[in-house]
Amino acid sequence: MNKLTFGIKLFLSYIIFTLILILSIAVVHLYFSQELQIQQFLKEAKLQSGEKKEKFDAHIKIKKDALLAISQNEQFLNFALEPKDNYFVNLLFVTLMEANKDYMQIRYIDKNGFELLRFERDKESQKVKKTQNLQDKSQRDYFQEVSKMKLNEVFISNIDLNVEHEKVEIPHKSVVRFATPIYGNEKFAGILIINVFMDSFLDNLINSTLYDISLINEENYFIKHHKREFEWKKADIKEEAKEKKYFLQPFFVGEHKIAMLLVENELTLQKTKSYNNKMIGIILLFAIIMAILFTAIFTKTLKNIFDLVTLQAQRLDTLLQNQSKLAELGEMVANIAHQWRQPLTRVSLILQNLRAFKTKEKMSDEIFNDSMQNALSQIEFMSNTIDNFRDFYRNDTNKEEFFVEDALRSVLNIIGEAIKQSNIKLHINSSQKTALYANKNEFSQVLLNLIVNAKDAIEERAVQDGKIDINTRKENGTIIIEVCDNAGGIVDDIQEKIFDPYFSTKRDKGTGIGLYLAKTIIEEKMGGKISMQNSKEGAVFAITL
Repeated sequence: MNKLTFGIKLFLSYIIFTLILILSIAVVHLYFSQELQIQQFLKEAKLQSGEKKEKFDAHIKIKKDALLAISQNEQFLNFALEPKDNYFVNLLFVTLMEANKDYMQIRYIDKNGFELLRFERDKESQKVKKTQNLQDKSQRDYFQEVSKMKLNEVFISNIDLNVEHEKVEIPHKSVVRFATPIYGNEKFAGILIINVFMDSFLDNLINSTLYDISLINEENYFIKHHKREFEWKKADIKEEAKEKKYFLQPFFVGEHKIAMLLVENELTLQKTKSYNNKMIGIILLFAIIMAILFTAIFTKTLKNIFDLVTLQAQRLDTLLQNQSKLAELGEMVANIAHQWRQPLTRVSLILQNLRAFKTKEKMSDEIFNDSMQNALSQIEFMSNTIDNFRDFYRNDTNKEEFFVEDALRSVLNIIGEAIKQSNIKLHINSSQKTALYANKNEFSQVLLNLIVNAKDAIEERAVQDGKIDINTRKENGTIIIEVCDNAGGIVDDIQEKIFDPYFSTKRDKGTGIGLYLAKTIIEEKMGGKISMQNSKEGAVFAITL
């Protein structure tokens, strides 16, 4: 009777425990899954919007440079100073418009505001034609503003709708106006102006499989929208997002601010919901199966219950070991992804440049071969990174003799450009070449982690005149490599923890595995020592071998 009562109580207790466990797991999964999804969305959206901003800035710069090139053309300057029909200027304008299908108009307006020369596209055929119906533009705001500018300064208008005869052209056409003043004998002679169609470029810019992208101007109107019926209508970000994740990327057209709105699209949202539902279903199924299994076992004798608890404890121990390995693998993959981001970006830029050279028919064997060599260099480093991590978990890593300076050079070939873009000066101080016998890829990974950490610290603390010094020397048979920065150093309270696994000072950016791997490689695989101390300017990481 007592055993029966105990069995019933134990059975009911387990059922209640199982229900609570199911509910808790589901709630925890939903909470952390949502947090991770938000972080991942913001990270990816920031990366993609940053690439699109660079593409937009480059497009504007190309148009600006083309305008200045025309303004400095000798034949055009002669025409501007002595206006008369000039075959070469006409040919120049026609050639430019034929070569640039997005050029809507090229005009020259004299100092009094009268159009002297105007080429434009026919609305129907889109062919280039010289217009005889010239107009007085002296009262237009852009003429008055450009006439006050200095030589080689460029006026860039906001993205606006094309206006013909004081009416907005239908269908809507987005246009940007580029203008620069022309001077002769240090006197204002007129202005050169190019009107550029932007629709095709902007449509390509907002194209994305991951996001619904829109462009919003300073007046809070949609310049571009993934649904055309909303273009040039008032924007409401909250209504547009409707509880979806979104990200705003600001950039400028001249002095005019534009906001790029990236909203999680329906396809991505459905995939996320499907994943969550699938995970909850798996959790529920697993819990139900386990409940049935344990309920059947708990109906046996107390001895069987004890044996069962012991058996499950062993199973749980194995499960935790496997989870630990999976977590370690996850951190490794995260670090590989971190190292791959810059090479992938550079390969993307190389491909974009090749397409640009091809489009403009400026491709040469030298440009193609140089680009291919650069791309292959990035891919080789990415492959070596994978090999390095693979070898890290394998005991039979190969060793070779190499120079420390060569390892530094291979690392800087990958991250040197990123350091330059961050306006950080990097100096290598080495009196002579220093040879090592070790695994070159592993040692390069250590250097990469230390240099990237120094770069991140300088950027995070917004250090002016940031610098990284790398010192290599040999003292009494001991090789010493120092990586120094001027980011202010590391606070005393956490100095002892920086080499611990999963400890990071980079908030959500860090994985906490970089310095741990560096310490393991240097001390366990190379028999050396890695240490850290603060100098007057910042942190100094020293490797002794």
